[in-house]
Amino acid sequence: MLDTNGVWVNCGPVQWHPCALLRPTVEQLKDMLQVAGFELISWSVADEAVAYRHPDDVGGKGLEA
Repeated sequence: MLDTNGVWVNCGPVQWHPCALLRPTVEQLKDMLQVAGFELISWSVADEAVAYRHPDDVGGKGLEA
């Protein structure tokens, strides 16, 4: 639980688990956070996909077997 006036810092990819029930776009996620009452002090999205689990996993395609 975030304390009143607490700060939530999130730095990482918007990548959903294959079994996730919701998979909002980045803009939908931003809208949902604002509707939930979060004040977004800074919001940025990289123009290029970033491999964060493995260098060959750009775009969430996974490794080819």
